[in-house]
Amino acid sequence: MMRVMLYEAAQIMLTRTNKWPWLKAWAMKIARHRGMKKAIVALARRLAVIMHRIWLTAPSSAGPGRSQRYENREEPTAIEGKLELHRAVE
Repeated sequence: MMRVMLYEAAQIMLTRTNKWPWLKAWAMKIARHRGMKKAIVALARRLAVIMHRIWLTAPSSAGPGRSQRYENREEPTAIEGKLELHRAVE
């Protein structure tokens, strides 16, 4: 069910919205080279990665959060760095 919702959200973002956030621009670049359906799937995956990262870094009341999930090890920094980069672009 989550896969269907992510796909629908990506499809709506690419076809029905008039705004051009960085995610839509990124997906439309893929659509030009590889086709609209592959761009929708790529955007759905990117949305899932962003949602997962938000879930991991959320306070403990909304999800596992940092203190519970990463008690004795360092957090992965590659995804966090990408998200920070995208936040700066917005």
